[in-house]
Amino acid sequence: MTNVFDLLGVIVLFVIVYCLNLSVGKSGVAGKLSTGFALFQTLVVFASAGGAMILLGDLVKNEAVSLFLAVFGLSGVLLLSGFMSFKYYQQRILAHPEEFYIQDGSVVFEKSYLFGGVVSYLGFGILAAGIGLANTISVVIGDRHGVLYGLAICAPIIIAIYLFAKYRKWAMQHIIKELSEQGKLIEKNTGEPYIFKIKS
Repeated sequence: MTNVFDLLGVIVLFVIVYCLNLSVGKSGVAGKLSTGFALFQTLVVFASAGGAMILLGDLVKNEAVSLFLAVFGLSGVLLLSGFMSFKYYQQRILAHPEEFYIQDGSVVFEKSYLFGGVVSYLGFGILAAGIGLANTISVVIGDRHGVLYGLAICAPIIIAIYLFAKYRKWAMQHIIKELSEQGKLIEKNTGEPYIFKIKS
């Protein structure tokens, strides 16, 4: 019976996070997102991620499965929030392309709580998934030794670090592609490979 309540608790947490991200995203697109609301969202998202990790980790007694579920709860909430933040940030940019442009080979964009969500939630979510999966594989492997076992444990962390290093660039490239296809990309004296700059 406890497992049922734990599972319901996780579902409730995901629903709360989804609805909150929905509200924050729409406010951000409309330009009405306040600092207080953004901070409240951050606290709720990270608290919900921790709660989902604990509840899912207690569902089963098997250590490996428990670890995997805990990782799913933690990174799942963060990744959901990150992808939703990116979705609404993209909508904001498409509605206000003047806030995102290329100048002298550099991508320049204004600071945004939505993009801050993309950076923090996706970043922590990716790293949490990599570290958690590495620990899960370590438990499954147990005391076995060897190069292949070592690589199996290290692989999730290496992949997570690679994705962490690349995802912001991919996000920018995706937005540039969307703006270009809609004829909204603003370019000012550009011609060189671009780098990212934040407009304060």
